Amino acid sequence: MLRLFAFVAVTIAFCAGGPVQAEDEFSAARQYSGLTMKWRGIQVRMSQDASRLALCRVAPEACRPEEKQFAAIVEAARAHEGRALIGHINRAVNLAIRPISDLRRFGVVDEWTPPLETLQVGAGDCEDYAILKFHALR
Repeated sequence: MLRLFAFVAVTIAFCAGGPVQAEDEFSAARQYSGLTMKWRGIQVRMSQDASRLALCRVAPEACRPEEKQFAAIVEAARAHEGRALIGHINRAVNLAIRPISDLRRFGVVDEWTPPLETLQVGAGDCEDYAILKFHALR
């Protein structure tokens, strides 16, 4: 699990922008602090998604389409282990959403969205792909 978190963190950091230009000895710390705040915010929203998915398991008739889609991705992945599991989630997510920049979608350079919102819209940028894959693998 730690390796997966490290992979997602590196992917998100890579997608968030180019190399940090150090203006002073604290510039890099501020950059990573901003990423930490974004990650904490998305964790709260993923927790809300998890609650909705748990309710969906209890009352399937109340599930929204994106919740059913996420559940189907995860359920199909349960038949796999190891690299095959990761490959299945990777392919399923890549097929479920199309790439779109945050600038085009939100009018800002960098906006992270929770997994169910990404599936609902059917589009996202590289951070959204990584967050959705991370949540599905969890």
